Amino acid sequence: MTKVDYRELRKQNLSASTFAEGIFPHKLSLEVREARETRQAPLSDQAETTHGEEEAPVFKADQPSSDIGNKEQVEILASFEKYVEVNGEETGERKEVTFPGGKVSQKTQKDEVDHTVELGDVGDDLLDNVLFFDGKPEDFEKIKVVFVCEKPADMTDDNAGQDILSKMIQAMKLEKETYMRIFINKDSSDPLKVWQQIINKFMNCGELTVVSMGAFTTNTLIGKKERLSKIHGKQINYSYKRKDTLLELSLFPVFHPDILQINPNMKRSAWIDLQKVMKYLVQD
Repeated sequence: MTKVDYRELRKQNLSASTFAEGIFPHKLSLEVREARETRQAPLSDQAETTHGEEEAPVFKADQPSSDIGNKEQVEILASFEKYVEVNGEETGERKEVTFPGGKVSQKTQKDEVDHTVELGDVGDDLLDNVLFFDGKPEDFEKIKVVFVCEKPADMTDDNAGQDILSKMIQAMKLEKETYMRIFINKDSSDPLKVWQQIINKFMNCGELTVVSMGAFTTNTLIGKKERLSKIHGKQINYSYKRKDTLLELSLFPVFHPDILQINPNMKRSAWIDLQKVMKYLVQD
C-alpha cells in the first residue's frame, strides 16, 4: 500500500482532474471530475492585487499553466477531508480510507471546545465606539462571517479597498452580503462587555464564524489570555445563550493586518489561516 500525501500534491502544478485523481479513491475522483465539468461558474478566478509582486504569494494564487485555482483546491480538499471523516476507519489518532493501489489518512482533528456563555441583559450603551463596516444593522441575521479587530492603520477613506484586510477578504471570495467587519477600540474600559453587546446583535443567526484578528481581540473574545503565536489558525468552538436562544461560534484567530504591514513575511501564514476558514465554510 502507498500512502498518498495530498498536502504535497497540492503544491504541484496539476490540473483539477489530475489533482483529484491523485488524492481520491477512483469512484470519488470521477464524481469530482463530473461535478467540475457540469458546474456553470468557474471557481478558479482569483482576487487581483494592485501593489506589485510583494503580496502575490499571499493574496493571489500562483497559477503557471494550471486549470485549477486556489479556491477550487480548497473545495476539493474540503470534500476529500469530509470523505475521510465520514468513511475513514479510525486507527489511533488517525482515520484511514483504503482503496486499490493505496490508502489515504489524516490526523483526527479535535476542535477546542471552550464553554457556553450565559448572556443576560447586556444593553448597547458601549456600541457608539464600535464601527460595523460592510452591512447594515438590519442585516445581522444574514451575516455568516465577521472579522473582528482594531481598525487597521492602512484603512482610510482615501484608500478604499486597497488595504490589506480588504484584499484578504477579496481573496477569500466571500459573498458581499454574508460578511461584516467590526472594528473595536482597544482603549475601551470594558472590552469584554463591548464584545457581549456586539454578539447580542447576532443571537438570532444560530451560528456564526468569527475571525478574530490580533492578540487583543482574540483574548477578549475567548475570555482568557493566550499567545496568538500558539493558537492562530486553530478553530475554537463555544456558544452564547440568551434565554432559549443559542448562538454557536466557530472562532479562528489570525494575525492583525497591521502586523502584516510591519512583517510582510507573515502574510503567507495569515493566508494559510484564512484558507482554514474557507475550508470550514465549504464543509459547513
